[in-house]
Amino acid sequence: MVERLMAAGIAKERIACEPLLTKYVAFGDSIAAGYALPEYDNSDQCYDQEPTPSDAFVSLVGAHFADAFGPSVTDNLAASGWTSTQLLDALQAGAYDAALADATAVSVTIGSNDLLGRFIEIIAEALEPISDLSDADIAQIEAALAVEAAAGPDAAALAADAGEAVVSDAGDAVVAKRPDPVKELLEKVSAAIERINAALVADPELLAACETFATTNQPAILDAVHARAPRAQVYWTTLYNPFYGQVLDVRTLFPKLAAHADPDLPLSIDLGSAGAHYIEIMNEAFARNTEGYAAVNLYEPFNNPGLTNVSIGRAADGSISFNVDPHPNHDGHALIAKLVNGVVDATYAPGAPDPAPVVPVPAPLAPTEPVPAPQRLASTGDGVTGALAAVACLVAAGALGVCALRRMREGERARS
Repeated sequence: MVERLMAAGIAKERIACEPLLTKYVAFGDSIAAGYALPEYDNSDQCYDQEPTPSDAFVSLVGAHFADAFGPSVTDNLAASGWTSTQLLDALQAGAYDAALADATAVSVTIGSNDLLGRFIEIIAEALEPISDLSDADIAQIEAALAVEAAAGPDAAALAADAGEAVVSDAGDAVVAKRPDPVKELLEKVSAAIERINAALVADPELLAACETFATTNQPAILDAVHARAPRAQVYWTTLYNPFYGQVLDVRTLFPKLAAHADPDLPLSIDLGSAGAHYIEIMNEAFARNTEGYAAVNLYEPFNNPGLTNVSIGRAADGSISFNVDPHPNHDGHALIAKLVNGVVDATYAPGAPDPAPVVPVPAPLAPTEPVPAPQRLASTGDGVTGALAAVACLVAAGALGVCALRRMREGERARS
């Protein structure tokens, strides 16, 4: 390793090496990758890997390992968009064998995407009848309402409630009955909301995904990790509810429109309750399968506002806030790191590094024979050479092996 750094032009006196005590490997989806944090950049398909945002929980946990337990290296292998099945397939295919061979700590944050795809399908199917309605359509209707409200008492036809009979000034004849696009729109929206609420009660595909996670994927992922990293302590974060306390309420978002609706017309979805039902079932896996890892409970701590990017409602200035991004924000990642670090402090004890592999010394060669070049130890795939006992040169721990990681991720995504 020292020779490689010197060959790269780094002076020997600037290279400080200490025995590596912790190798932390993180698996997961976009949460572990740090998606949606300010430093995250998905401009190319490999950016999940290098570098992880500094305020992502994986980076914060990695820093804690170094501060609390001595020299360490962090290898974040999270892939945005992955399900537990994709992670399991990659592990069983051997994609991470080298990275795990000398790991002493592994975190797993996976499972949210097992549910997300079906949630999106349910909402898309329910909204299909009104899918051609644009923001411009809604704005036009609201503008018409504003004009109607400002027309004043001299415009009897405009002042009349939409859909009601409009009479002449003499009051003796029906002049017209104006159609009510507002009520028609709200009835369509209400029907879509009822379809979503009904579908989310006990969707067979969502329930099947929960069962597969608990009975197949989670235990199989644990077995695969332990088989490849027998010395590692495994930490698995439970799922949190990103929509806690969030209600999609048409009456709040579009009060002018809703004023024309029947008070009993269903116009809201309790996203928090809908999500909680399945997330709690997913988290039952951690009660069923309790061996071989330390669980880090995120569920109850995340039942507080301001920890994800989700924001639905009207701002104080009247503007609409409609962000349904479920990822943790800066404060959310800080909370995850705090919870993980608390469990790490209670369970992790780095042992002495395994001895470095012994490379047999060849017998002396005859002077007439050429001397072979020195043998190099195999790379683990993250830039740390050999087994855990090999020294981690701190000056280059975060720089070596980036290209190898990127090539590995490209191959994994091509296979998926």
